[in-house]
Amino acid sequence: MKCKMFIHFPFHKLKLLAIQLFLGTDFLIIPIVMLTVFVSVSDNNEIEAYHLVASSRLGDSSVLLLDSRGCPTGQVDFPSFSRTRLGGTQRLSARFKAFRFPTSHVVRFAIMVRFCEGKCAQVRPYPIIN
Repeated sequence: MKCKMFIHFPFHKLKLLAIQLFLGTDFLIIPIVMLTVFVSVSDNNEIEAYHLVASSRLGDSSVLLLDSRGCPTGQVDFPSFSRTRLGGTQRLSARFKAFRFPTSHVVRFAIMVRFCEGKCAQVRPYPIIN
């Protein structure tokens, strides 16, 4: 159903959980999905996620989920990431309703992660106008 891949960056001890979702034609198979970014830290510095893009398997279709500030764009119902800590690991996660592209049963996620000295500044999302 899903393929997990961990990517390690030794300098920052960053571990990304890159997920490819294989969604069948029955949308009830995976109604809710969790996307998580794990970071091992030895101090009180934080990370923030921004510029999250979901794309089809071949990359011919894509949608921007989080903008350059880390705010939801409103193109798809996708929330901001929430932060939790356990020991020396910081976790950013977001739970969202599964979706797929009409031409692909695979959804790929690409995300940028910013390292902040101390706490990351609070960002207020722009109001979404429909």
